Amino acid sequence: MNFLRHTSLMRPLFLALLLASASIHAELELDPPGRPNEDGHSINAKLGRDDFPIEHRFAYFAHYSPTVRSTAAASLRKEGAKAMPFLIRGLQSRDRRVVRTSCDTISAVRAYVGVKVNTQSPITAEVAAEAIPDLVALLDRDDDYIQAGALQALSRCGKAAAPHLAQIAPYLTDKEWWLRVSAAYVMQGVGSPETDPYAVDLARALLSEQHVMCLNQMTAALRSIAASSTNIVATVSIIGEGLADMEINTFRRQGLSVLEGLGDRATAARPHIQALVDEGQKAFKETEPSSPMHRELREDLKNLEQALTTIPAE
Repeated sequence: MNFLRHTSLMRPLFLALLLASASIHAELELDPPGRPNEDGHSINAKLGRDDFPIEHRFAYFAHYSPTVRSTAAASLRKEGAKAMPFLIRGLQSRDRRVVRTSCDTISAVRAYVGVKVNTQSPITAEVAAEAIPDLVALLDRDDDYIQAGALQALSRCGKAAAPHLAQIAPYLTDKEWWLRVSAAYVMQGVGSPETDPYAVDLARALLSEQHVMCLNQMTAALRSIAASSTNIVATVSIIGEGLADMEINTFRRQGLSVLEGLGDRATAARPHIQALVDEGQKAFKETEPSSPMHRELREDLKNLEQALTTIPAE
């Protein structure tokens, strides 16, 4: 009897807790536009269907799982220009997850920081350019997660992003490496001649860079810009003079690769390279043959001498 009495007293409490739980789930909407805690396989199956409505795919940009958001971005990206009204709305959202996923849909990144950009995206530069005003506005947000996404998306807009290079260039020396690499993507995406006035900024950023990922992308961007630029004298001089301050091998090799790519247009850098060869040969003779420094100097000399064979004398 006591058990039955206690059970009947507890029943209202159980019902109240159940209603409260349902209310919480309704407010949080953990898996829009589906049931709370919908499993990932079910979501991915829906997002993989061509007949799944675009507005429903877009709704998953607010999902708590980065994997689901990435899948939703890939699904919406396939729609090309038809996706842009939703992406514009997403860029204007107050939800940073929706904003960043909208950026990633445009940029077609294959990794969180945009390590590799997929150039075959249906969202072409012409299509992506529609989002430029909203992407530039995101650079004013005090949120490097959003800023990096905006920069990477701007890198997909091609020359249409050129009017905003003055606002983008300072990110080449930002304290956060993912912003620096993202700014280098934009420079390469715009290309010469629009980026020519910023080639010196990019060269200085390259010389001071200590993060390998940024170094690689800055080198690629600078080589791309310099190859078609009509005015690279200042850039060549800055890199040539700065080689002495770059850490030998990995870092200095990047500076040398930019100069080698210019061939006879980099002749102004030859005296700087020759001076480093002379200095390196002297140090090489003075170091212990079995020491790590001896091996590093030998590799550095090899890189310097290779550059001299590529860059002719004046």
